[in-house]
This record gives sequence, structure tokens and C-alpha cells, in this order.
Amino acid sequence: MAEKPTTAFMLSLIRGMLILARAMMTLIGIAVFATVTGAIPMAREVASAIVMVYGLAALVVGISVIVSAIMINSGNPIRVRAWSIVVIVFSVTSMVFGGAS
Repeated sequence: MAEKPTTAFMLSLIRGMLILARAMMTLIGIAVFATVTGAIPMAREVASAIVMVYGLAALVVGISVIVSAIMINSGNPIRVRAWSIVVIVFSVTSMVFGGAS
């Protein structure tokens, strides 16, 4: 049995948690903004919807990176390589959605 890539697992897991934390802060921030402003004019409403979509997308990306990190910990070289590529793709994608850099 091959050794488990502990460093890659830990770094990917930390990256996923950072992305997830940023997504949660974005979603909480937009909820507070919408609550505090009350009746939101159309421009703010559209901006809030756009930020909410980005926050939800970042949430999905963060969860995907965490799941991929857990799969990296399997120790199977083929699975490790495949899930490592998934982590890289989602980590780069997170930069588009305002994830932790």
C-alpha cells in the first residue's frame, strides 16, 4: 500500500475551509445588508442577487474542495492524482468566485 499524501491532504483541506469560510461570510454579509436596508431599490436588489449567486457558487466550490481533499487521503495513487486535479481546478475556480486566495 502506498503512503498517504498527508501534506497534500492537509493543504487541500485548509484551502477548502478557507473557501467555505469566505463563502459563508459573503452570504451572511448579503443577508445582513438586505435586512438592514429594508426596502431595497432595484439596483441594490440586483447587486444583492449577483453577490448571492457568487456566494452560493463559492459555497459549492468550497465543499467540492473539501470532499476532494478527503478523497486524496485514500492513498490509492490513481485516485490521489485524479482528485488532486479536481482540487486544483476548483481552487482556481474559487478565485473567480472571490474565494480565499
